[in-house]
Amino acid sequence: MNQISKLNEVTEAILKNKIAFDEDGKERKIDDAISRPEAYMLYKMVIAAQPAVSIEVGLAFGISALVFCQAHNDKKTMSESIHYAVDPNQLTFYRNTAIVSVKAAGLYKYLKVLNGPSHLEIPNLLKDNIVVDCAFVDGWHTFDYTFTDFFLIDKMLRPGGYIAFHDVYGRAKQKVINFILTHRKYEIAEDLMEIESEPLVKTVKFFLWRLLRSPSLIFSWYHWKYQTKNSSGLLILRKKENFEPNFDFFKNF
Repeated sequence: MNQISKLNEVTEAILKNKIAFDEDGKERKIDDAISRPEAYMLYKMVIAAQPAVSIEVGLAFGISALVFCQAHNDKKTMSESIHYAVDPNQLTFYRNTAIVSVKAAGLYKYLKVLNGPSHLEIPNLLKDNIVVDCAFVDGWHTFDYTFTDFFLIDKMLRPGGYIAFHDVYGRAKQKVINFILTHRKYEIAEDLMEIESEPLVKTVKFFLWRLLRSPSLIFSWYHWKYQTKNSSGLLILRKKENFEPNFDFFKNF
């Protein structure tokens, strides 16, 4: 059975209509968020992790938070659950759109919003010795911010846990992934990379559109390995073990 069918009607409606509502009741058109196939992959990841604690960077309109909270609700283990969502703009630009949606779905008891930049908020969790079972990085897309999000989350993520990255067709994101695979003990979770089938025409159009927009993708292993099969920009990594290299360790990445 396709696991995405487990998602509640609030999430399904937002994915279908690309519209959500903020705390003022204003309609917000969603033009930049995870897709239905990506929601499916995230749900699979969270269910696989059976988390007590999860975290995402970039709450925005709340689709990924809805998926995380739904998976927390659906998991088999009975441990208490919490999903941290870090975003400096939820109160301002997004006017609590994500919170409104999560409350409407009846899942707000799982959500803890951290209203601030990730490089300031996540260290507070580290100080509290929080251990994370799975994570999603979808904040500022430059190398430095994405790398910083990973570096901090890696300090909390348990061995065997998962971390997903969005919009990995971006070269800065791919550079971070290259670092992780060469400087830490992670592997691509191929068993979670399967997504809903998409029309071949859509996949080809997306592949060519990305290549024309960013010709350097012709040298991208990610673009050729994954985006010839689907239009998803999601990559999921599994942490094999905690690893701290020697102080002078370096590999090309």
